[in-house]
Amino acid sequence: MIKEKSEIEKLIADNERLKAENKRLNFILDHIGACVYTNDTDGRYTYANHQTCQVFGYPAEEVIGETDEKFFDLKACSELRQNDLIVLQTGKRIESEEKSVIEGTEEERTYWSVKLPIYDENGDITALCGISSDITENVQIRKEIEEKEALLSLVLENIPSCVYMKDAQGRYQYINSNAASLLGINADDIVGKSDKEVTLSYISDETIRLDSQVLRTGEKLISEESAIGIHGENVHFWVARAPFKVNNKVSGLINIFTDISEVVSLKNKFFEQARTDQLTGVLSRRFLLDLAEAQLKQAHRSASQMAIMLIDIDYFKGVNDTYGHVFGDLLLQASAKAMSLVLRESDLLGRIGGDEFVIVLNGITWEGIEIVAERLQEVMSKTYLKASDGKSIRVSASVGISLSSPDCTLDSMIEKADIALYQAKTSGRGCWRLAN
Repeated sequence: MIKEKSEIEKLIADNERLKAENKRLNFILDHIGACVYTNDTDGRYTYANHQTCQVFGYPAEEVIGETDEKFFDLKACSELRQNDLIVLQTGKRIESEEKSVIEGTEEERTYWSVKLPIYDENGDITALCGISSDITENVQIRKEIEEKEALLSLVLENIPSCVYMKDAQGRYQYINSNAASLLGINADDIVGKSDKEVTLSYISDETIRLDSQVLRTGEKLISEESAIGIHGENVHFWVARAPFKVNNKVSGLINIFTDISEVVSLKNKFFEQARTDQLTGVLSRRFLLDLAEAQLKQAHRSASQMAIMLIDIDYFKGVNDTYGHVFGDLLLQASAKAMSLVLRESDLLGRIGGDEFVIVLNGITWEGIEIVAERLQEVMSKTYLKASDGKSIRVSASVGISLSSPDCTLDSMIEKADIALYQAKTSGRGCWRLAN
């Protein structure tokens, strides 16, 4: 009798232990952060953890015994049942992305699912176990990254410049077709290699040193560099080096270099001639127009825009007649000095006639033009000269502006700017107008 009582107590204790263990396992499965479920060979759910029930929008008692038809739009996600059948019929473990659309909604979610068979004591498959983690946001981020990478690749392969990238150790990670052609190498033959492992045209010791400097300091570097071409000619490049960082640590650099040999050659040619206006110190008419012509061609090649600002000093003839040519010269000098204050490094300023000036703006946009034009009016209006009679003569200017188009010429731009200048004068002077 005592023995039977002891066995009963043991059974009760074992039962309590199993209940506790089952409760602990259910707690773990309900908080595992993924959908965990089992299906029998007919596709009916025999177990569904808390997260699975949340996704379906039903309590566990309304999930058990049901098939996917109740919960999913199987026309939109037929791969769910197909994967189940593969596991149940072949015993193959499947790991794959699965798309699901909950019945009655249009929201598509993506899950990373692991499905594996469950065997009985005879080795027969009786069910499958599935673990599905929602990776919808990860998939969306991955898609966005892929789209951005495709866009970046499209840009890099179509810009009229040479581009290469290096990692933090100086190994080439990317080179666009323009650079590969110029350097005389196939892109596949350079990626993963360092400068010590390859010999490239135009890549000098100075180029390697400057690349290393950017990688070491993490600071952007822009420079004009020269090299000896394959035919022994001098080749000039405009080079922009910029580091890219991960967690504020330099992980590589991008080098963008553009052949500016034509521009440099033209610039050197005209350096031998009179390049400045002797009175004002700005560019002479001939030098300005030749440079503007070259820069317009460059704008056409690079699909950028250039603007012409045609500037007349208001009432200059009256000032000249009243106060004499010496004072008129001082007024022109003061005007040129004021105009130079609005120039960027790449812009040009020249005098093309008595009181007529031209500013050439490179790489400009509609918005940029407005900023420069307003700034020009501001600095001109703050420029004064004291005349011999004690009066303060304020400088005023009328401005006509034209913006380049893909098929325009310099003459057509100047003609449009002249029309806009006339509109500025008829509008009361001391203002600017942009040609249509």
